[in-house]
Amino acid sequence: MMQVMRYILIFLLFLSPYLLAETVEERLEKLEKKIIQLERRIQALEGEKKQKDQEKDYRTPVEFTVLSKKFKPVNLRERLWEKGDKIVLYMKFKNITGKAVRNIKGIVQIEDISGRKLMETEVNINKALNFITGMDIKPDETVEMKVSFLYDNRKPEHRYVKESSIEDLKVLFKPLEVEFSDGTVINFR
Repeated sequence: MMQVMRYILIFLLFLSPYLLAETVEERLEKLEKKIIQLERRIQALEGEKKQKDQEKDYRTPVEFTVLSKKFKPVNLRERLWEKGDKIVLYMKFKNITGKAVRNIKGIVQIEDISGRKLMETEVNINKALNFITGMDIKPDETVEMKVSFLYDNRKPEHRYVKESSIEDLKVLFKPLEVEFSDGTVINFR
């Protein structure tokens, strides 16, 4: 009797991994779940790649031209809402993205010929509240804007910008964000 019990116990120990093992259906379910997870990861990676490709396409969303530079002192009446004197650049921005744009956010920077940063300000290039021609900047459309820099006469670089002609300065535009009319947004930060 003891011998029979021993054989049964050995038999059960030998078969237990097979008796407790997963069925083929359970294994298939687990494999299908893993495949779905892998597909999601691949889609996420492809989405990141597409976004990076789009960012590469729009490294320079606008071409710009500086038309003129002026110094605008603040008068007494404007002191209530204006912070102070300004250096104003009159600029043209041309949409070269190939798509209609609602807004382009960026930084306009003034440097000297050697590349030393003198002044910078953040700008939004858009046609806000222009109900006649529409508020979107169409491909290859040009928008004229005033870009104002706060002037501080205590800073020598500000005085240099005020006294120099536009030919002695270098103006740069660094895009931060492009918001397209279809709702897509590309960040450059």
